[in-house]
Amino acid sequence: MKKIFSIMLISVAAVVCAVSCKDPVEPTPDFGEEIVGEWQLKSIATKTTTLGGQAVDVYIAFEKGGSFTLYQMLGQGRYHSYTGKWALADGILTGTYSSGKAWGSTYTVDITDSTLTLTSNVGGEVDTYAKTTIPENVKKEAYAQ
Repeated sequence: MKKIFSIMLISVAAVVCAVSCKDPVEPTPDFGEEIVGEWQLKSIATKTTTLGGQAVDVYIAFEKGGSFTLYQMLGQGRYHSYTGKWALADGILTGTYSSGKAWGSTYTVDITDSTLTLTSNVGGEVDTYAKTTIPENVKKEAYAQ
């Protein structure tokens, strides 16, 4: 009887060790319904730097399933489009461009009504977006990066 108990105890210990010693599982992204949609940048506020006198226009579309397309125009130039993947977990937005490069920061997300506020966790920049429809000419004429 003692031998059977010892074997059972060793078996249970082996299972516990096997389960706890596995590589940590990536958290399942929270593809929050509130962030899905198309947004236009309305304001940028920084705590540490200024953007200079150059006009910036940005649209971003967050798709269900975690993909995004970003359209950005600096100055009087042409829109440039960037694609990649995003994830929202515990109120923190992360992203990676299709090239594999991570965004320059993660962002704390706040959504109220039709306003999306992204606060950079690096440098404290606060970007405010309004829910909108991205114009077709922006999508069609954008230069893909």
